[in-house]
Amino acid sequence: TDINSVREMYKNISGQSKALNAGLEKCRERYNVYSDIAKTYREISSGDYISRLVEEKLRENEKKSKKKHSR
Repeated sequence: TDINSVREMYKNISGQSKALNAGLEKCRERYNVYSDIAKTYREISSGDYISRLVEEKLRENEKKSKKKHSR
């Protein structure tokens, strides 16, 4: 009976561990989302964010056009 009780305890602890790991993973995902939001907010509020986005997009388009012309 001792081995059966140990097995039952292991089964319960294993289930609890899986539930805690799933909860931790959800917390990590939320942390990443909120961190990204905070980072974007800092970027937006720290200067001319839209101009930087436009410049970045223009550079990407230039790179794409150079690749097409080089082929």
